[in-house]
Amino acid sequence: KNQHQRRKNRHRGDKNSKMDKICYYMLNKVYGYKEFRNGQLESIMALLDNRDVFAIMATGAGKSLLFQIVPLISREIGKNAVMFVVSPLIS
Repeated sequence: KNQHQRRKNRHRGDKNSKMDKICYYMLNKVYGYKEFRNGQLESIMALLDNRDVFAIMATGAGKSLLFQIVPLISREIGKNAVMFVVSPLIS
C-alpha cells in the first residue's frame, strides 16, 4: 500500500486505537463532551498526522474545537504543534 492509503486506513473511528482513546479522553476532560460531531475526529486525526486540513463546516458545527484540541492532544502525546487558522468573517 502507498503512504496515503496507509494513513487513510489508520483511522477508522472505532475508538479502539490509542490515538482515538487520547482524543476522546481530551474531548471529555477539557470540553465535557462524550462524542465528536460529524467530521471533527477525522480532521483532528489528519492534523495529528501532519496533514493539511481544509474544513468547511456550517456555523455551530464545531470548527473551533479542531484548532483548540489539536495542540492539547499534541502536548499530551509529547509532540510540539503549531496551528495556523484562516477564518474569514463574512457578515
